[in-house]
Amino acid sequence: MQDAGAYDMFRSEAGMHRVQRIPSTESKGRVHTSAVAVWVLPSFPESNPGDMDVDDPDSDFYVNPTDVRIETMRASGAGGQHVNKTESAIRMTHTPTGTVVCMQDHRSQQRNRDDAWKVLRSRLASQRVEQREAEAARLRSSVLSQAQITRGDKIRTYNYGQDRCTDHRAGFDVHNLPNVLAGGETLERVMRAAKDWLVAHDIRALVAEEEAGAAPDKARPQRTKR
Repeated sequence: MQDAGAYDMFRSEAGMHRVQRIPSTESKGRVHTSAVAVWVLPSFPESNPGDMDVDDPDSDFYVNPTDVRIETMRASGAGGQHVNKTESAIRMTHTPTGTVVCMQDHRSQQRNRDDAWKVLRSRLASQRVEQREAEAARLRSSVLSQAQITRGDKIRTYNYGQDRCTDHRAGFDVHNLPNVLAGGETLERVMRAAKDWLVAHDIRALVAEEEAGAAPDKARPQRTKR
């Protein structure tokens, strides 16, 4: 599913879903329990490194010129009088990220400028890809851990005998199981309750993280002189 907003809508469905029913082949009327692990993972657009569309704002290689500070200077090192006496060297600074590129390979300031743009775009594109991959990894790890799967933590139960669906995180029960399984209004109520729980859970986690970071270090006991 690649629709916009799909991850936000379905991320609360990630987890262990348990089904309780009496199969038609069960002669003694015993309830059978089965479970399935559901993963909801975000997808990120892939960038083609060979397609350096520098004019497309959606491209990893796009750099807004207003975000770049350009300075000219005299080249340093060997290269003859022309290189050392003219301001042919270029230094570009991408102010939002602090990325700096210096170029003095050529006697021509314009060639140095062109090459500096290429290097800057390449570095920023690499940073953006790395950030996207890191964000994808973080989201994947936060969706559902392997430990949760192996120990069988359930988030929801579908009980055929009681015509009931229970979301254990939100503590929310509904009946009319056929409507739930058909994706009807009853399922929407369950998903809405689960999403509300997840949002509250995320807020509590952020508050706890902020409080832990702001907590002062315990004062060390001072030694007393004898």
